[in-house]
Amino acid sequence: MRKALLISILLFLAIAVVYVWYRNDYTAAYIFPKQVTSKPLPVVFVFPAMQGDTAPITQEMIGEDAIVVRFTQPNSTAPTFSATLQKAEHQIETELAKFREHYNIDTTKIVCCGFSLGGDVVFALALRHVVPITHVLIMGSRCTYRLPQVQQTVKQTRFAFLIGENDERMQQHRDAINYLTTNNCQVSKEKVPGIAHQIPNKEYVRKAFDSLLEHDTAPVVVPTSISKP
Repeated sequence: MRKALLISILLFLAIAVVYVWYRNDYTAAYIFPKQVTSKPLPVVFVFPAMQGDTAPITQEMIGEDAIVVRFTQPNSTAPTFSATLQKAEHQIETELAKFREHYNIDTTKIVCCGFSLGGDVVFALALRHVVPITHVLIMGSRCTYRLPQVQQTVKQTRFAFLIGENDERMQQHRDAINYLTTNNCQVSKEKVPGIAHQIPNKEYVRKAFDSLLEHDTAPVVVPTSISKP
């Protein structure tokens, strides 16, 4: 009798945890182009760090009209990193389905970016390629997720890395870049001087987007208070 009661309680708790997890998706804030346009629009998803900090990505930083989706951290976290990725993939698919009903989406520019844990998430999402990510911007992240074999579609994905020169994650950052280049992936990288583990300033983010999206633009002017690496 006690054993049956215990099993019932544990089953109830397990169902409750799963219910709360699935109900508690990322909360999204949106930036849409100011002008109504029929041209294909890139979609940029921004994932938060552990404490909920989301890189303040704007259309100015991206360098072109785009739909920007900035996620905030759910109130409850998934039980495993794999579950976190599944939640993120579900959220991306849901948002893209909504946008396709009202906008002409540029399927060649589905961009994911994130700082710290957010970068870890988008790095893993790109490797798994369950959702059609084409470009990835990773800032100050360890990126320790690995797969035994990299799909051909991942090799067509463009990766850009930004990290502060004093960030304690530097070695894992280098390991991730080596992992990608060894697997013939497209990678650009930049080390930001004078900072540790923090979101790079907007000039460096804009420069990373120009490289990532292959914009033919004039060089970005970096503030004189910060020297180029």
